[in-house]
Amino acid sequence: MNTKKSKKQRGIIITDMIAGILVLIITIAIVSGSIYYKQKLTESENNMIKIHIIARQWEFTPNEITVRKGQNVTLIITSADVTHGFTLTGYNISIIIHPGETVQISFIANKTGTFEYRCTVYCGEPWIGSGLGHWMMRGTLKVIET
Repeated sequence: MNTKKSKKQRGIIITDMIAGILVLIITIAIVSGSIYYKQKLTESENNMIKIHIIARQWEFTPNEITVRKGQNVTLIITSADVTHGFTLTGYNISIIIHPGETVQISFIANKTGTFEYRCTVYCGEPWIGSGLGHWMMRGTLKVIET
């Protein structure tokens, strides 16, 4: 009887391990999908570009944007979860986006280089004291010569 109970317990442990591995694989797939998410662009003949950005704990998607110098850029930023800040260095842009809110920011990309954008409203950490999460919520805007 003890052998059957022991085998049953081992079966439960193995089932729990398989479930844990599946959860880990699904989590990795979701994170990978957001990394390879393509930025949505709408470009017209009059040198305008619209870029849709999703802000969610603890990332901006996309986190890399490339535009041409002289383009009229509109960033359409949506907060998917909590309040986030958005600051774009070099362009004097700083806003707050509330949960579910979408804001539009327009500017002319008149300086070449790489400019950082980051969250400026503390939005938490996945593990307390980890230093991850909010502090890593950054992206880059690359402005290239045409």
